[in-house]
Amino acid sequence: KANSNPEDISREIDLAELSNGNEVLQLLGTGFGGTEIAARLEQSPRTVETYMKRLKKKLGLSNNRELLRVAIRLTNTG
Repeated sequence: KANSNPEDISREIDLAELSNGNEVLQLLGTGFGGTEIAARLEQSPRTVETYMKRLKKKLGLSNNRELLRVAIRLTNTG
């Protein structure tokens, strides 16, 4: 399993490297929920869920809480 420490992950990932999920990650990190993100990006909530699942898999995270921590860390340091 990849390292799931948000501080370590935020050092390893550049938001510019993420394709479909980068806007989702940025919005999540600024406090938007999945439904709000979907509306803002004019996507379905299901599409946003898919982006979040892919991000968790890519980052080696096991749940949305870990993804949120990473998103907050990246947003605050990016």
